[in-house]
Amino acid sequence: MNTFTLRRYSFGDFLGLADDKAHPVLAEERKRIDADGDMPRLIAACGLEKGDAVIDVGGYICDTALPFLWHGCYVTVFEPFVDAYVCGLYNTRHFPETCRVLNA
Repeated sequence: MNTFTLRRYSFGDFLGLADDKAHPVLAEERKRIDADGDMPRLIAACGLEKGDAVIDVGGYICDTALPFLWHGCYVTVFEPFVDAYVCGLYNTRHFPETCRVLNA
C-alpha cells in the first residue's frame, strides 16, 4: 500500500504534493496552478486550437495539462508516480470527456 500526503492549494480547488518543496511555494506565491505562468503563451505560440490533441508525458499534478484543457484541447497525461497521479485525477476531474490521466 502507498501512503502519501496531499495538500489543497489556497487558491482554486487544486491538490498538490505536501512534500514538494518547490512547486507549492511558487504556485501559492503566484496564485495559479501553472506556477511558471508560461503555458498560455506557449499554447498561442504553437498555434494550438480548440479540439487539438496534446500528450503530456510526466504530467505531475496536471499543472501543465490544465491550461491545454482550458484552451479546449484533448489531453492524454502519463504520470508514473502514484501521488502525483492522484492529484492529477483530482485536478482534471472537470474534463472527463477531454482528458485521460494514466498512471504509467
